[in-house]
Amino acid sequence: MYHVCFLRACASLALAALLLAASLAPIRAETLTDPLAAFSPAQIKAAQDGDARQAHEIGIAVMGLMQESDLRAALPWLRIAYAKSEPFLVEDPFFAANAALTLSRALAGLSQFSNALDLAVEAEARFRESAGFVDPVNTAYATAVAIEDQANLLNGLSRYPDAIDRFQTARALYEALGEGFERNVANVQLGQGISHEGANDLDAALNAYADALTTFRAQDGDQGFAVGALCNNIGWVLIRQKNFGDARQWLEWAREILTDEVGEYSEAVTSIRINLGLVALEEGQPDQAIRWGMKAMPYLTANRAQTLDDQRWNFEMMSRAFALRGESERAIFFGKMAVNAQQEFRSSNTVRGANDVEASQREWHRLYRSLADLLIADGRISEAQAVLNMEKEEEVFEFLKRDIKAKLSDTRALLTPREETQQGQLVALSTRPISAERELRTLILRLDAGEATEAEEARIDVLETALQDAADAFDAEVDAFLAAVEPEARETLDKQFDAVGSYQAVLETLDRPTAILQVAALDDSTHLFLTLPGVTLHEQVAIPRADLARIVFDALESIAAISPEAQDKLAALYAVLFAPVEAALRESGTEVVMLNLDGFLRYVPFAAFYDGSGYLVERYAFTLYSPAVPTQFIPVARQPAATAGFGVTEAHEGFAALPGVAAELTTIFAPGTGV
Repeated sequence: MYHVCFLRACASLALAALLLAASLAPIRAETLTDPLAAFSPAQIKAAQDGDARQAHEIGIAVMGLMQESDLRAALPWLRIAYAKSEPFLVEDPFFAANAALTLSRALAGLSQFSNALDLAVEAEARFRESAGFVDPVNTAYATAVAIEDQANLLNGLSRYPDAIDRFQTARALYEALGEGFERNVANVQLGQGISHEGANDLDAALNAYADALTTFRAQDGDQGFAVGALCNNIGWVLIRQKNFGDARQWLEWAREILTDEVGEYSEAVTSIRINLGLVALEEGQPDQAIRWGMKAMPYLTANRAQTLDDQRWNFEMMSRAFALRGESERAIFFGKMAVNAQQEFRSSNTVRGANDVEASQREWHRLYRSLADLLIADGRISEAQAVLNMEKEEEVFEFLKRDIKAKLSDTRALLTPREETQQGQLVALSTRPISAERELRTLILRLDAGEATEAEEARIDVLETALQDAADAFDAEVDAFLAAVEPEARETLDKQFDAVGSYQAVLETLDRPTAILQVAALDDSTHLFLTLPGVTLHEQVAIPRADLARIVFDALESIAAISPEAQDKLAALYAVLFAPVEAALRESGTEVVMLNLDGFLRYVPFAAFYDGSGYLVERYAFTLYSPAVPTQFIPVARQPAATAGFGVTEAHEGFAALPGVAAELTTIFAPGTGV
């Protein structure tokens, strides 16, 4: 039976048995260079005009090596075949089922698992209806394949208990077919192992993999794609069990096998590189982890939609590694890349509503939280809030469901200009090895089939050299990328603060007793500078910038949620940012506090600070002050103007009543008393 790696889940490789007769033969090399060459113009025209069988055959040929570009090119043909297959439900339901299943697999290869699952369920029903049109063995086998596909897709959607149930059904059908279907049973065991991994039953996963490995080694020896895939999966479970030494041995064995089988720049080898990076990271070797992650980039870059699962793992791993190196900017960049991969997966699979990706969001919610933590520690409060809002988009959508145009799952973590530059650098350095590897793979297939000419055999040597040169150039570019150190984030106190004399001059012009409070959060501590008429005081609080940013963020979140904890969190901020200078403010009789703040501190609600008995707004007036844009403190003469105010107080569909609007309008606009 010919197998193809068509779906990856939970850092493991899955196999799927291809059903179609045209797919049971080895891939011919010419279909990789010109997939339409095997078809006459009349056949192509017939397919374009809606001939389901011709469109189906062309679609299969175009699918080629199942890489993203192949699948996208095949989709139009496969959609024609499926759309025109309904008449065959009467005369040839087996073909109609094949049309649904092949389209399902193309969509699955592009990470559109929800749509693919619907088609696989339809294919199962059609295969069952084909009883009487084909022999019972083919009907049972085809039905089992469609059910196995459903289970693989459920794994991809993180619906592991449902997947286990479908695998058990498929396995029973294969076993009932008897001798000759041992590989299919082993395929199911492999898939069940992935399900058990996702359900955190790691011992059951290892048992399933061991049973499958026994079957495949008995038939293929110590080589073959299935053996390599199982070695990778066993290695991944050992990572989960913190057995990193054994995990590395299994992964290296998998890499050796699969590099020979499918090439250096294939999805399978890319997955193994990511897993080796995870081993290095868990062993405290972030530099080595980053290098493995960078080696995974060429295939990920060339096959973006196909590799969303790989991207989630790889970018999360690289974010953690850069964080360990103390490079917060790059940790945030790769954290955004991981979140955006999940957002793209979410968008591709939200077909009927939030339930389609509920399990996936549950499994991957850590990506949003980790990125938010990095952003908060760096003082990027608004970005952190945006990321956490993305995680709970379904709640927001329900709140805004009156807006039928809202499609919130299309949101992404926005990249800064510098981050966009980094993304462009990654794309640029990842393209070179892929094109050389694909041409080499094509010629090797011709050589293995005994079809290569002498010139093509010579070309293989040239391409192998070119591929090595491309790999060397890639490694050099990776070195250059990693050598580019991010700019120093810490600023000195001299740069943070302005001359005290200019502040004194400002205070002298004011009528009310006023003070200027500057706050600077540095890496290791927080500094308060209070300028009063005639004196400047300095207080240092032993709270690092990252910890302060977390306290600020938690306070803002509790306020937004109207949480009972909000008062305690505002009291915690008071203790850090105001209590050290309040005695001086009281003694000086200060009525107005002008705040000179920087970065995330601009989000701090000083007026709402709670000191245990009341809020600061009850004792002080607060205003923001920026030396870069001097405030005009002298009131400007104002003349009454003709004004009008409008508001809605009553409830309308989708909107609650707002009774306070009337009082607001009266306060502002009432003749004689309005402001």
